[in-house]
Amino acid sequence: MAKAKRTAKAATERPRRDLPAEPVPPVGGAEPVGRRLRALRKAKGLTLARTAPRVGCSIGHLSQIERGLSDPALALLTRLARVLGVPLSWFFSDVADAPPDERDHVVRRGARRRLEL
Repeated sequence: MAKAKRTAKAATERPRRDLPAEPVPPVGGAEPVGRRLRALRKAKGLTLARTAPRVGCSIGHLSQIERGLSDPALALLTRLARVLGVPLSWFFSDVADAPPDERDHVVRRGARRRLEL
């Protein structure tokens, strides 16, 4: 009986992690990954219920990513790219920021922009 009380007490002492009311806007005005992910998933005719098990996450987690409430891990983005048939870089490329000669085209090695971290 004492053990049950300790468990109940420990559960009430944990700090709450409330989700932010509004998602944090992306840096540099780029379209959020989640919004792009949702548009691609829907364009491919896939539902959350069908996509989530194929990438190894829950429907709720995938929904939170699409709504901008959660950030996906790189491993999950890699699996999403494979399932959705796009390169991993698709999630990070922003067509609006690309020069006109790079939009909707394959960019050759010598013409690529460098990503400095």
